[in-house]
Amino acid sequence: MKELKRYFPLFMILISAVVIFLQREDVTPDGCNISVERVKSFIPEVERLKKIDETCFFKVYGKSGENLGTVLYVDPDENSPSGFGGKMKVFVLVDPLNRITGVFQGDNNETGSYLTMLERSGFYDRWNGLEIT
Repeated sequence: MKELKRYFPLFMILISAVVIFLQREDVTPDGCNISVERVKSFIPEVERLKKIDETCFFKVYGKSGENLGTVLYVDPDENSPSGFGGKMKVFVLVDPLNRITGVFQGDNNETGSYLTMLERSGFYDRWNGLEIT
């Protein structure tokens, strides 16, 4: 019994470390998946997306194979500020002339009403038409 009391604090530290590890927000490229349907809300003529190499960037193609632009995935690093729900992952749609045609949220843990408020306020539309340089 005395032996058990001796190791109890170490056991509690290990359990706490495991719990903290499991609750942390992973910011990995795994969350960069995007559907054609989501892109269609910005570019209705999109037919398919093709991932560019190992990056989280996608080429956007129309029905006859024409290049309609690129989807860029912005994955915040450990130095980026966080929202209440963790890191805010963002997709940016760029046309073939390097102009922004849409910005929208990727996977996140933010409050739905907050994201709706951002969308309705035109927050994401502020970048439309700006050139990526």
